[in-house]
Amino acid sequence: MSLSICFSLLSHLIRWGMDSTRCRKRSTGMLAHVESNAGVGGYGAGMGMWGGGGSAAFSMGHTMAVGGLGAGAFRAAAGASAAAGPMLAQVLSRAAEKHNLSGLNECLSGYMAKVRQLQQENVVLEDRLVQLTGGEDMTNESTTTTAEYKTQLIEYHSKLESLTLDTVKLEIELDGIRGTAHEMKTNLKDELDFITKTQDECMGCLCVDVYISTFILDEVQAANATSAEFITTSKAEISASRKELQALSLELQSLNMSLERSFAEAHAQSSGGVAEYQTQIRGLEGAIEVAKVDLHKQILSHQGLLDVKLALDTEITTYRTLLDWDDLSMSFTKTSYTYTGEKTVRQPQGIYSLFRGRTGTRNNISP
Repeated sequence: MSLSICFSLLSHLIRWGMDSTRCRKRSTGMLAHVESNAGVGGYGAGMGMWGGGGSAAFSMGHTMAVGGLGAGAFRAAAGASAAAGPMLAQVLSRAAEKHNLSGLNECLSGYMAKVRQLQQENVVLEDRLVQLTGGEDMTNESTTTTAEYKTQLIEYHSKLESLTLDTVKLEIELDGIRGTAHEMKTNLKDELDFITKTQDECMGCLCVDVYISTFILDEVQAANATSAEFITTSKAEISASRKELQALSLELQSLNMSLERSFAEAHAQSSGGVAEYQTQIRGLEGAIEVAKVDLHKQILSHQGLLDVKLALDTEITTYRTLLDWDDLSMSFTKTSYTYTGEKTVRQPQGIYSLFRGRTGTRNNISP
């Protein structure tokens, strides 16, 4: 409802502003023309109506004054309308309306004073004209000027009527605007009451929210204070931990340096010991090789001794067998054994040659 009223009022104001602008432009041009010709008309009327007496001059001055009054009144009305267009508050208030009426009254009084001044000037001009002409008739000379002024007078009368009609239209529109403004004022008052009530309810809700927010804020501040204390304690602990960490880092660096020195010393010592041990190992390996050669030689000599022992055992057995025989000289044949280092070679010989060969063989045994 309020939106429709606002839109209707806005459309009326726009249309009224456009009409008033057009009327103001038209009336401003006409008024400028009237005011520019007012002084000349008064002076011409005084100079031309020398035969008509004071009544003709007075009527012309009165007509020009009335025309000027209507144009001035219309200008004031148009100015007030133009000022009321963009300023809706002045139209809606009675104080602004009284102010506009007082301004119109002041303009009217000013134009009435101007009319009286023009009447006095016309009387002075008529007296001067009479003095200059000496009372002679100059109607024929001023006929053309009088016709021109009559034409202008008719034109000014028509313009005055149109301006009067425009003034009436503006007053009608002003009455419509006043009614619309009154209706709008009533609707706005209802809306203001509704908005005030709504705002009161919202204010109550906001008060509750503010109370709750204050309570929550107190809790948050308390938690913030606790957190700040905890943060301060944590910062102190962190600082102490950092100092301890720095001390441990320094201790670790010193320990690392000492371990590196010990490792370097141990590496140097181990390098010397390893070289010595490697020399000893090489010497032992050489001794082992020599011992292996000696052992091989001893094994070979032992094997030879075993072979000799076996040969001796065989000979002893043979001797015993021969000694047991009865016919030792008949049946015994000559045999000899020769030792070559690898095996024993048996050769058939006599007993004497056998003993000689065994003795020679023992003497020829290689180690």
